[in-house]
Amino acid sequence: MNATTTTALTTTDPLVFQPGKRVNFSAGMVLRATDFIQSQDYPLDKLNQHNLMAHGYGIARGLAVSTKVDGTTLKIVVAPGLGIDRLGRVFELGQELCADLPPGWERMAACQPHQPLGEKAGGV
Repeated sequence: MNATTTTALTTTDPLVFQPGKRVNFSAGMVLRATDFIQSQDYPLDKLNQHNLMAHGYGIARGLAVSTKVDGTTLKIVVAPGLGIDRLGRVFELGQELCADLPPGWERMAACQPHQPLGEKAGGV
């Protein structure tokens, strides 16, 4: 992960601190299902906030992408690994994931990296 990654949080961002989000239980309180859901979500939201603020988002370990040929079909392979998404949620790939490249992948592979949209390969 990149230590210089910064993320601007807005008021619509789910990670912005919302002080009223934690349920304050008291004796005799009538509880609804949403109260229990909210009490379960609060620690997860705090963990996600910690992950994002302390570690940033991206690949933590593994998740290397490679290709392999299976007969005449080219496949993309993603290795097992761990990462953090933009909302601070941890995701894990426990085993290798393999997908066939779609027909016409050769045209996509011929494009230059960082090529502006609408510009042909080769900068013409």
